[in-house]
Amino acid sequence: FVHLGTQLDPAALLRSASAIKLAVGLAVAAIVVHLIAAVVWRLPIGAGLLATAQLGVPAAAVSIGLTSGLIDAAQGAGVMAAVLVSLAACSVGGLMLGHVGPLTDAAAPVATT
Repeated sequence: FVHLGTQLDPAALLRSASAIKLAVGLAVAAIVVHLIAAVVWRLPIGAGLLATAQLGVPAAAVSIGLTSGLIDAAQGAGVMAAVLVSLAACSVGGLMLGHVGPLTDAAAPVATT
């Protein structure tokens, strides 16, 4: 991830309208697909958002794409921006499903047999 971070150019993302569209499109698609899956399987919306997190495969795709010259710096930054949005959506899903109040041993569910 450190090597990938040195290859990314966030400023290139801001200079490229097509890379911004790519970032928005990927982020929206990831969120919508997971929300549809949650609805189909009758899961809470928070579960769909929680499943939205993407990191490994997009990071690998960007790393390979930049190294091989198949994508440029703006496109790589766009994909990674979409990754950050997916992580934010995952955090929102976690909050929606999360426990209210402090998480202590006393608050943990007790298994009954």
